[in-house]
Amino acid sequence: MASNSQNQIDHIDRKLVRSLIAGTANFIFPGLGYIYLSKRTTFGLILMIANLVLFLAIEEIGAQILNSLLVWLVMLTYSLAFALDAYDQSKEVD
Repeated sequence: MASNSQNQIDHIDRKLVRSLIAGTANFIFPGLGYIYLSKRTTFGLILMIANLVLFLAIEEIGAQILNSLLVWLVMLTYSLAFALDAYDQSKEVD
């Protein structure tokens, strides 16, 4: 009986770790968390490409955009939304 209880705890711990990894990955690089979960992989790949293009465009435009607090706030909100979505998606896996 104790073994079954321990297995349930281990399963919950693995799911929590997986959820945290997926959420963190999507926060750092939107799309990566979906690919890690093997869920919404096409969407994740498109997000990663779009994020890379956006990053390169910002690099090209220069410091005038990077100084804008609004741009940083939008990027943070965008990353947070995808982090939370990947975290929620990970709960449906397994």
